[in-house]
Amino acid sequence: MKGILETIPEFFQIIAGIAVALILLLLVFQLTGGFKNSSEVNLSGDKQKIASTIANYIVTCWDQNRNGLSPKSSVCKNINIISNSTITEFDVTKSLNCENIPNNNCTSGDCSSCVSKRYPNQDKVKWYITSDKNFTISYDGYERAIFVGTPEP
Repeated sequence: MKGILETIPEFFQIIAGIAVALILLLLVFQLTGGFKNSSEVNLSGDKQKIASTIANYIVTCWDQNRNGLSPKSSVCKNINIISNSTITEFDVTKSLNCENIPNNNCTSGDCSSCVSKRYPNQDKVKWYITSDKNFTISYDGYERAIFVGTPEP
């Protein structure tokens, strides 16, 4: 019994040492960028592949925000396009599942058939592209819609 009581302080010293080591590793990992947010994406390839990938990011952003039920706004992806092709809202809408996220009002092309019975407002993707090569996909909790690009003030 006496031997067990004598080893208890040493046991706590070992546990404290492990805890300090874990905290230091976590701090170093955080400061060196080990927990990088993968929100920045570079896209390359043909026009259809890029448009399809952007549509997938829009759907993922919509899903992460509970299909438009979340009251909080968030930035989902920062997109950098490495291609000579110009991607339009119409190109991306062709790759969307319109039943899950409708977009019947395009700035380019006719998207009037991209509607859903689930939502009274059928324009859930707002397109504010100010740069063809660099833009953001974000969710607006007030409008309950996905914003592509950065709206000008």
